[in-house]
Amino acid sequence: MTEQQPYTAVGRWGDVEIREYPEHTVAEVVIGGDFDSAGSKGFRPLFGYIQGGKVSMTAPVVQTPGEQGNAVAFVMPADRSPDSLPAPGDGPVHLRVVPACTAAALRFSGSGNARDLERRGSQLRQVLAGSPWVPVGPVRLARFNAPFIPPFLRHNEVVVDVEPAVATG
Repeated sequence: MTEQQPYTAVGRWGDVEIREYPEHTVAEVVIGGDFDSAGSKGFRPLFGYIQGGKVSMTAPVVQTPGEQGNAVAFVMPADRSPDSLPAPGDGPVHLRVVPACTAAALRFSGSGNARDLERRGSQLRQVLAGSPWVPVGPVRLARFNAPFIPPFLRHNEVVVDVEPAVATG
């Protein structure tokens, strides 16, 4: 079974799970163009990196839209740090340490495409609007299954970092 990114569930608000993620390392590429094609274009160099470096595949593959393009990232195994991973070389792959964070996640099945990110991301933000949590930063898409798995059987999530809402009064 594929190793999954560790987290601790610390709460629930409706269908949304609140999680604490430890610091972790990702191998990442930034791909221009539309969100849907960036996922497959980003997968190739990342898979080449882990295959060539004999690094285990983990889940999820995380994709985040941004101003510079779409970041596509493989979460590295929990027991690996940047110092214990092979250097990415001169290609587009780079390693990045992601600080520990609290995040809200909404699970769904389906293709895990730009439309899902928009629709489910909006649903996630609506649920959080009535919660004691405030979204911080962009919503990202986490895909847990291989593309040959039928969409209705896939495990996907939209995830956004959160912080506690500050009471006013």
